[in-house]
Amino acid sequence: MKKTFDIVYVVASKLGSIGMGTAALNALRGIEKSGLKYYCFSRGYVSKIKLNKKNLSNYSFLEYLSYPFRFLEKFFKIKINSFKLVNFLLGKLVKKNLPSCKIYHTWMGIAPEAILKAKKDGAILI
Repeated sequence: MKKTFDIVYVVASKLGSIGMGTAALNALRGIEKSGLKYYCFSRGYVSKIKLNKKNLSNYSFLEYLSYPFRFLEKFFKIKINSFKLVNFLLGKLVKKNLPSCKIYHTWMGIAPEAILKAKKDGAILI
């Protein structure tokens, strides 16, 4: 039987990195401090974060998968949109591994298939 969480948080960034990664890390710190049971799917995290690592996925390998596509984009001016590709793969992984949750929190356009699955399972979407 799958474990049920109060909140599942999904971010297509590295927790603790600049921008979205810092905002997500601060949100998770607040969630953890509140005592709610949470799980986070992300593209990895910086080594010094102070969160319970058992509650974090680590899909940092997606970043490495994007490197050849970034190379093609930069040096050969081929329009591939490596971020869209990585987001697509992240979405597939989140959908496949999505636990039951009361609240599903994500950022705009991140893992749309998982959003639909969470909604179908009765989660509140943020």
